[in-house]
Amino acid sequence: ITPKTVSLAVAPKVYDASTDMTGYVSITTGVGGETLTYNGATSNDAHVATAGKYLNAITLGNASDGSGGLASNYQLPTLNAANALVTINPKTLTLTLTNSGYSQVYDGDAAADITPAWSFNGFISGDTSATIAYTGRNYNTANVTTANLITVSGLSITSVAGGNSSAPEDYVLDSTTKTVNATITPKTVSLAVAPKVYDA
Repeated sequence: ITPKTVSLAVAPKVYDASTDMTGYVSITTGVGGETLTYNGATSNDAHVATAGKYLNAITLGNASDGSGGLASNYQLPTLNAANALVTINPKTLTLTLTNSGYSQVYDGDAAADITPAWSFNGFISGDTSATIAYTGRNYNTANVTTANLITVSGLSITSVAGGNSSAPEDYVLDSTTKTVNATITPKTVSLAVAPKVYDA
């Protein structure tokens, strides 16, 4: 009797900078409800953007639920993308726009001159910061009395700094727009006084 080849299914995993796939693999024996355990499941790559990721290691173990599955009765399929495809999804990175108290002088339009500053939450340990691109930065109104909010829009990650990932694809932003409270202050006018003939 030769071993039966099991089927492997790998659930998507959120990026965590590791190749460990423990808890994401399901094994189907196809024999009378028999099940198997496993250990040592790893992928050949940890990053989101790498195409064709697959399990490059896994060890079958005997059933632990009394179903009678014996690892010696089974074998693994060839470990490749066709039989053990791995999907890594981006980890969500939360941004906070930290330009609190920003203000600029009235200039007649709602475009903000702000240079956005950020704080980050959600990095995998070892990654420290990201470069954020944006397409717009505008006040809610151009007028001194009603301007109170700046929206920075069209946000995207262009690079990541740190020890684990240099791939911006490993993270996704929680939102493509961010706001911060801000004001517009009155513009000082210039006065010109024409000469006047004395009239007491």
